[in-house]
Amino acid sequence: MKNNNEVITMDDFLKIKMKLGKIIEAEKIEGMKKILKIRVDIGNEIREIGAGIALFYNPEDIIGKTVVVLTNLQPRKLGNLISNGMILAADGPDGKPLLLTVEDKDPILGSEIH
Repeated sequence: MKNNNEVITMDDFLKIKMKLGKIIEAEKIEGMKKILKIRVDIGNEIREIGAGIALFYNPEDIIGKTVVVLTNLQPRKLGNLISNGMILAADGPDGKPLLLTVEDKDPILGSEIH
């Protein structure tokens, strides 16, 4: 990942909407070796999101995880999938993305991240 030191304003930051969501389904997409199709419950709706984590995670290993979801990103077409959000992850060892998860036993899905 390239180093980006560009400074944004607080107004720019406040445009970003992030919520807690629970992964309820995940599956590989035929013909796309890097992307998983993931359905995430963000409280008031279910979002379908494409995530470039298929080389590092098996679908069954992420179901049930509570993650941070960027919810106001413009939809993006990934093959036959329209991705409606982004699941946040950090750069991990050997290029493996580390999903930003919440370990609280009773998270409130749809809670906004501040």
